[in-house]
Amino acid sequence: MFAPSVGWFQAPAALDDITAPITVHVGAADIITPPATAEILRTSPAVTSITVHPNVGHYDFMSVLPPMMKPTPGLDHQTSLDKLAASTVQALR
Repeated sequence: MFAPSVGWFQAPAALDDITAPITVHVGAADIITPPATAEILRTSPAVTSITVHPNVGHYDFMSVLPPMMKPTPGLDHQTSLDKLAASTVQALR
């Protein structure tokens, strides 16, 4: 999951049946779903890995940003996406 909207998982027992490993990527500069909100995913019985990417905002996980959005200041957007892609491929192996 990339910048997950974890509100979906707050209901009682919402994560109880998850057994597949969970890999989550969140941005340290995400003000829409701050990194701490992903911690709720650790309540599942599955192995959960949360990676916090420095200086990455909510929309920076998208290859094409929504209209009027710009990458987080100081972020090399393409390099960030390349690292994210490599990390995702590694997690799937």
